[in-house]
Amino acid sequence: MTTDSVLIDCDGHILEPPDLWEQYLDPAYRDRALRIRVDPDDGYEYLEIDSRRAKLFWASDYPHPDHPANYLEELQEMVAPMGETARRGILGENVARAYRLD
Repeated sequence: MTTDSVLIDCDGHILEPPDLWEQYLDPAYRDRALRIRVDPDDGYEYLEIDSRRAKLFWASDYPHPDHPANYLEELQEMVAPMGETARRGILGENVARAYRLD
């Protein structure tokens, strides 16, 4: 099976400086580097991979035993300020596309 999607496990969390890949990646590959961009519509940062906006999904290993009972309500509040497309993607549409469930 082939796909044009790139899947990256971010459970290790992204703690590196935002320009790490542009600064230290071999010059031959810098045009394809991971980049942190800012969405002009909602002001939130997003990850760009190979010049394409990454399609993130939330908590692929949910539930955790340390999540409170109202975790899903808190998640809705966290994504509420995001633009509609980003919000819907993180809450389910991106994972549906990645696993071809749509």
